[in-house]
Amino acid sequence: MRDPEFRTGTRTLKLVGRAALISVVIGRHAASQRGGAPPVQLRAATATLREDFTRISGVRELADGRLLVSDIMEERVVVADFAGQKVEPIGRRGEGPAEYRRPSAMYALRGDSTVLMASSRWLIFNGAEIVSIVPPDNPGVAATFAGLRYADASGNLAGWSVDRPTPGVEDAGVHDSGTIIFVRRQSARIDTIAKVVRTPQRFFAWNDPATGTTQFNASAAAFATSEDFLLFPDGWLAVIRLNPYRVEWRTPGGKWIRGAPLPLPLARVTDREKAFYMKRWERAANAPVNQYLHAPAELRPALMSAARRRFTEFPEFVPPFMGMSAVPTPEGNVVIPRTPTADEPTPIYDEVNRSGQLTRRIGLAAGQRIVGFGKRSIYVSSEDSDGLEHLSRHPWP
Repeated sequence: MRDPEFRTGTRTLKLVGRAALISVVIGRHAASQRGGAPPVQLRAATATLREDFTRISGVRELADGRLLVSDIMEERVVVADFAGQKVEPIGRRGEGPAEYRRPSAMYALRGDSTVLMASSRWLIFNGAEIVSIVPPDNPGVAATFAGLRYADASGNLAGWSVDRPTPGVEDAGVHDSGTIIFVRRQSARIDTIAKVVRTPQRFFAWNDPATGTTQFNASAAAFATSEDFLLFPDGWLAVIRLNPYRVEWRTPGGKWIRGAPLPLPLARVTDREKAFYMKRWERAANAPVNQYLHAPAELRPALMSAARRRFTEFPEFVPPFMGMSAVPTPEGNVVIPRTPTADEPTPIYDEVNRSGQLTRRIGLAAGQRIVGFGKRSIYVSSEDSDGLEHLSRHPWP
């Protein structure tokens, strides 16, 4: 851990103390660097896909211009042709060959190949075809069960390595860190690269007799977040820090470039800010809690109690960004979605270059988010009044 003060106090007090300490440091830095350049708007969409999605979790532009799209809520993967408005399914929900559960992010490998994270395994694509499955017991999959964050052209994958939850209740991310690792896909070698701050959250884990696996659920307080990182095709690695808010770069040769703190407008969590936050999470706050029905009966009351922390426990200041959400641009910069606030409610992204300098701020309309880039395009998801998402393609830069 980079700041030894995070390790003081008892286990319970650490959760509160660390959040408060992060808030104070962010707040002090924010107060000294108010403002920022006005955001620029994206150019108008050149194409929009007439297809409904529930939650787009990954996109990957293929060499022929088609787009792979994963939807984690609908548990489906499709290949989309904007020109012909054709959307064709790839594989199906399940545990067998060419099947998947909870398909999430997808990242470009060499040529037209792609890796898709799907629950506890990886699916490898060649174009729009699933050609192989990397099983849960693969060392790379096992080491990065917490998630991948892109790949380079040599077949190396950047992963997020943390200790697997063990049966019981544990506060994680309070007194420890996550680790960035490189998984050399061809040789299965795993290299440790750097430490990153984890999201402070409470884990509930239990053994599932039906599957023989350890199942878990996690709950965090409002605005709780982690640091972020992503690997670029040319081997550069970006690490987005919280404290202070800045971007550190690692060259393929292992040299670190630590950018200066970035402009950070002050956003204290007032009652007005809490109301804005609750409005953003209104559907989640009012949704029936049925995801805990598969947990042991003795854990369910504690699970539901911990879930309320998202709407009852607030830090002193709004963090600059939320979790693993940055996206790499084709030029090698990184775009970071800033946390919306009552004063800046619409989506704003910071674009940061490899010197760690803010090059511009990008503004989107309400309900929009950047989901990925192509060679000369940026892909944006737009949510409609029914909560469904639609995908559009815009010129970039």
